Amino acid sequence: MGVDFADYYNVVDQDIVVTDANSNARLYRNNGDGSFSMRDATGISKMTLPHSGWGVRFLGTTMDGWKIC
Repeated sequence: MGVDFADYYNVVDQDIVVTDANSNARLYRNNGDGSFSMRDATGISKMTLPHSGWGVRFLGTTMDGWKIC
């Protein structure tokens, strides 16, 4: 139900985060060759498991020079 893309890992390639009503949120890392791998190093899947996702947005709020916090 929600999709956003941004350079989460700060390596130029656009990564994707996905939420939906029947599952946990998932972060997909761009492999740089046209494919994506699901990554859960952020813990987003475990945190969102009991909740439905209705929207999602990458957001950088720390002002540390990284595009995403």
